[in-house]
Amino acid sequence: MDFGEGRLPYAGVNVNYLKDRMKKDVKKTPEYIIQNFENEEFLDQCFWRFVGKIPTKEDARRKKIHNWLSRGVDKEVVVARFLELKTSESDCIMNSNTEDYFRIKMKNYKWDFSFLLTYDNEALVFGCYREILEREPDEAGYVGFCEQLYDGAPKEAILFMIGSSPEAVAKKRIKNLDEYRKIYEKYKECLETGEGSKKKKLKQIAHMPGSVEYLQRSLYHSHLKDDFRYEALLREMHILCQQNYVMLDAIVALKQEIERLKENDKK
Repeated sequence: MDFGEGRLPYAGVNVNYLKDRMKKDVKKTPEYIIQNFENEEFLDQCFWRFVGKIPTKEDARRKKIHNWLSRGVDKEVVVARFLELKTSESDCIMNSNTEDYFRIKMKNYKWDFSFLLTYDNEALVFGCYREILEREPDEAGYVGFCEQLYDGAPKEAILFMIGSSPEAVAKKRIKNLDEYRKIYEKYKECLETGEGSKKKKLKQIAHMPGSVEYLQRSLYHSHLKDDFRYEALLREMHILCQQNYVMLDAIVALKQEIERLKENDKK
């Protein structure tokens, strides 16, 4: 038996080989990936170690997780999501305790969806379903929330209703949900006291610019031909046209009134 330098007594194992092997194995751990890679390289490593292949930048899953990172989602939460994507080709090295750590991190993480409040009308509802529930909207829910928005509901109220649903609670904890709840409760109080109808009228007056923006976003996002949202778009366009005609008539009447006042001044 060889007891020479670089070998372990009685085992015949090369110490340098073990060191090299340990270095290679360390690079396969999620801790190493988190500490040593950022942005696209971090994503590449995660896909390679958990899924076994690196997708193109146009891949839907990659784009979704990249958006998370760009919004500041913790890398540990991203690793927890990759645990759900793990395939038989994965060579990532981690024990059950490590897996539990990342899953708990994911469970306790508070997601910041305040960026959704920059969306208007139907785009807001669509975004809430996509980002919070991580699925396409069902027709009943989509139409119902859109109608509430059109009737004057604040964006925060819509975010609260979707974000506090049993489906959402089972998936994510949402940052500032208590603040959204307070706005939702005030909105419900307005409906009960009749203030909601005034807000609805104001919403209708200012609805046209938001409608145009929503139409642009929806057409950009979707293949709507076989989608129930196509019908919603047609309804929205019809309303838009009606409002446009009313506004044009009002402008004509206003111009006539101005001309009449000018004539009176001359006299």
